[in-house]
Amino acid sequence: MSSICAQNKQEKLEYAFKALATNPTDSYNIFKEVYSSSNRLTKKNREYRAFAEYGLALCQFKGLGCEKNYGEAFMHFQILVVTPGFANSIPDVEYFYGECLYNGYATRKDTEKGLKSFLYAANYGSSLARIKLGKLMLNGEVNPSVQYFEWVKTEAEKDNKQALHVLGNLYLKGIGCDKNIELGNEYLERSHRQ
Repeated sequence: MSSICAQNKQEKLEYAFKALATNPTDSYNIFKEVYSSSNRLTKKNREYRAFAEYGLALCQFKGLGCEKNYGEAFMHFQILVVTPGFANSIPDVEYFYGECLYNGYATRKDTEKGLKSFLYAANYGSSLARIKLGKLMLNGEVNPSVQYFEWVKTEAEKDNKQALHVLGNLYLKGIGCDKNIELGNEYLERSHRQ
C-alpha cells in the first residue's frame, strides 16, 4: 500500500476531479490509489477516502476510465449517503444513489425511495436532481409541482443546457406553471445555442 502525504492526496484528488472528462483513466487510477491508501484513523484521511470513494463511484456509474459497474457504484454511494455530512456537502451523491434506486441499478427498483433521494439532493442544491425532477414532471412520472418548476428555473438561470431545454418544455406544456408558448420557445432556443 502506498503512503501518500496529505497535501499530495489533496492535490491528486483535485487533479482527478478536474481531469475526469478529459483523462478518465488517470482519474480513476488516482481515485483508487487515494482510496486504498487512506486509512480511516485520522479525520483528514477519512475525508480524502470519502472524496476518493465518490470519484470511484462516479467512474463506475458512468464507465469513465473503467467498465460500468453499477454494483460497485451503488455500494460506494450507499456508504457515502450515510457518511456524516458528506451527502449535504456533495448532494450529487444522494442524486446518484437515487438513480440507482429509481432505475433498479444493482438493487431492487424502488421509485419511491429514489424520488426521496432526488428531493433530498435537490433541497441541498444538486443541479442533476433538480433537472431530473423536471424531467419526471414532463414524463408524467411525478405530479406537477411549483417547487420542482422553480428548481429547474433556478438551474436554467445558470445557463445549464439541460435545464433550459426542460424549462422550455415545461412552459410549452404548462406543467408546474402557466402555459407560455413564447417563453417556452425562447428557453428552447437558448438551450440549442448552448
